[in-house]
Amino acid sequence: PPFAAITLQHVLDKVPLLVGPGKRNVFVASDDGEWVERQIALVKAADPRWNIYTLSQPKQPAKGSGKKDGTIKDNDPYLGNDEPYAGYFYMRSHAGTASGTYLFASMELATQCEAFIGHMGCGGTMLHYQYMCMQHAGRRGICPPIYDMRNGLYL
Repeated sequence: PPFAAITLQHVLDKVPLLVGPGKRNVFVASDDGEWVERQIALVKAADPRWNIYTLSQPKQPAKGSGKKDGTIKDNDPYLGNDEPYAGYFYMRSHAGTASGTYLFASMELATQCEAFIGHMGCGGTMLHYQYMCMQHAGRRGICPPIYDMRNGLYL
């Protein structure tokens, strides 16, 4: 499917191809936390045998809750915005330390995984994968098996 049409189920369908049948534990990291939450609910409703782990991303503050020091303005276009990508831009523009903590915590959790499924055209994806090449699932200096959702290649 086109990248924008990929669901978490598309990703989960690749798990047995990388680590064998019967594996039901996955860790999901994404720059779109709301999408992840919706997708996990859909997957769990269809097949409750999946154990899907993720971290909660920093949430953008509601409109009118700007910082008193002026670093975040109440009229900021991404604060309290109902635009579909408002949270995505918040993570990149204002989340600061919370955003960095989320990134590095997800990278550390990924080192516990046996394989990697991602979109290799994304810088964040590549960062996670390269980190896993240093250490993953008790191995050091060996890259995990990977499935690239962008073009359907096993690497």
